[in-house]
Amino acid sequence: MNGFTPFVLLLVLCLPVFAGVIDVHAASHEEDEDKDDIVMTVTQSEYYFLVGQNAVISLDIENSYGHPVNGFIQSTVTQTVGQFSTTRTQSSSLALDNGTQTLSLDFGTSDTPSSFVLDLSYSVDNTNVYLDSITINFVSDESEQNNTQNQMQSSSSPPASSQASNQSQQSIQQQIDDLTNQANSQDAQQRLQNSQLPQDNSALKQELQQQVREENSLRERFEQELVSNEDFQAIHNDILRQENSVVNATLNPTSESTGTFEVNYQDEQNRWTKLQGSLVNGTMTDIQQTSQLQNDRLLEELESDERFEEYEDSLIQDGFTRGAVEFDHQDNNKTATTISLQYASESQDNATITAVFEDGNLVDVKLERPSDYLSLFALFAVISCGIVGYLLYRRFRVHKIPSPSDVVPYAKPKEFDHVAASNDLIKQAKMDFDKKQYKDAYGKIAQSIRLYLSYELNLKKEITNEDILLHLDGAAYPVEQIAECFKHSSLVEFAKSEADKPEFDKMTAFAAQLVNQKTDVSS
Repeated sequence: MNGFTPFVLLLVLCLPVFAGVIDVHAASHEEDEDKDDIVMTVTQSEYYFLVGQNAVISLDIENSYGHPVNGFIQSTVTQTVGQFSTTRTQSSSLALDNGTQTLSLDFGTSDTPSSFVLDLSYSVDNTNVYLDSITINFVSDESEQNNTQNQMQSSSSPPASSQASNQSQQSIQQQIDDLTNQANSQDAQQRLQNSQLPQDNSALKQELQQQVREENSLRERFEQELVSNEDFQAIHNDILRQENSVVNATLNPTSESTGTFEVNYQDEQNRWTKLQGSLVNGTMTDIQQTSQLQNDRLLEELESDERFEEYEDSLIQDGFTRGAVEFDHQDNNKTATTISLQYASESQDNATITAVFEDGNLVDVKLERPSDYLSLFALFAVISCGIVGYLLYRRFRVHKIPSPSDVVPYAKPKEFDHVAASNDLIKQAKMDFDKKQYKDAYGKIAQSIRLYLSYELNLKKEITNEDILLHLDGAAYPVEQIAECFKHSSLVEFAKSEADKPEFDKMTAFAAQLVNQKTDVSS
């Protein structure tokens, strides 16, 4: 394992301290004896441990409330590799008896020389107390250890490093809850933090602890592999040199050296940049950098194209207005970008102008208009034929009294069956998958769900994945499963993920359940 094992606030926090723990005397506060306060004390501002040793720190906590209190202790560990900072924060409930007690905190180990910054805080009754930042060093030689006494005590103000971290460093690890296993991970973490589990659930608690440790360890190792990759560092540092800073990031590891990532940046003008890609056995693949500036330049070039101007002018003259603009960046043999501009009219007709760029050059522009538009010539021909036919019929028909059998009942126009149409799309998707046309297959699964929901919600028009989710009521529809289907479909359609037969079968089964309103659709 590379780097620092993330700390875990051990259950020792909630139990009496075992024999052998380093005893540190609390500093006296004679002038504040009557003040309700929590004072945290450590003997050093900088600790040294050998590589492979566990970083165990003794912490004195003095409770001068005059009675036991229940609060939360929080630890934040920050590591910086080059210009890329990662921060991990964990908290645990901690009950304090009146007086002073000593706690033994284990922050794990590292198998390589490294340094980390630790911030500790305790919160109780809407009051927070903080310790100044502590540095933890892992060294390879005993001669490098320089543990010296330098007592530090808590205060009501957070340390400068903690403030800066909270304000400007939304690190990769803080964004990991955006992963597809977010719900399970959060549930396990919350249950770990809940110290009220009864004793007969100790086996469950141990299982959850092990699960969280394994998840944290995997993410930790993958993150270290990513920030150490030379290709990633080169692009990341180049983005930072353009006056950008990291806003957030998402990691999705499948092993310590394989997974996907997405890092989001922002400059001083709030313009965004996105870096995403994959690690496969430690090798960077499918890396892609996009930015607001890049999109703006492409759109500006498109708007100056004569074909585009002609198409848009014709739409505006017919009562259309421009709506959403979508960018699809792909990196195949050539760097390709597709721009789709949506247009809508007051009669709820839709049109789309699609442009394709390759290596930054505009290679194609096309207009797609509503299929039910008739030209004036065709309309005139239909009306003329109708009038001539009616006159001929009036001239040559034989008048007779109609019998009941001659009366033809009025046939109502057949309404569009959106359920049947959605089921047809699911069948087509299965056939496409069997033909290995995976992008079409995944796309049609998402389209079948959108079509069904559009008519169920009385929208009755094509709508994007994001917009359809905004219209859904979580009590009536399985929103999370629908969003998951949309996500997997988009990843395969845009070549950011490979097709997977079990996953596809699960999606088609869910879509069929939803469309046909079978029971247990949300299960």
